[in-house]
Amino acid sequence: MVFSVSPISRTFCLQYGQFATPAVSVCADKKYKVSFSARRITTSGGITVQVWTDNSLLVALTIASTVFVPTHSADFNFPAGTTSTVLRITSTFTGTVGTPKEVQIDNVVLQVSP
Repeated sequence: MVFSVSPISRTFCLQYGQFATPAVSVCADKKYKVSFSARRITTSGGITVQVWTDNSLLVALTIASTVFVPTHSADFNFPAGTTSTVLRITSTFTGTVGTPKEVQIDNVVLQVSP
């Protein structure tokens, strides 16, 4: 099972800090991983992107590149009884107040680990 949050032609811009995916069905007895690509658009300040499910942080990445860089989480399981989940993608921006900061996220995928 592969769940793509966005078609390849769509890129999410996290200028305001958070995006949540539609709910997706999962199986608690399977191992999963989440992956995505990200790049920064602006050069000022620091940018970190995190992917969460429920209240569990799956992966965090400091975005330093202006070209898309792929990343993925370690394998994880959903708690027993879990039948669906929502991925929440958040970003943290640091640096001078009032300077523009933007990150783009693409190819967000939740899949069963081999």
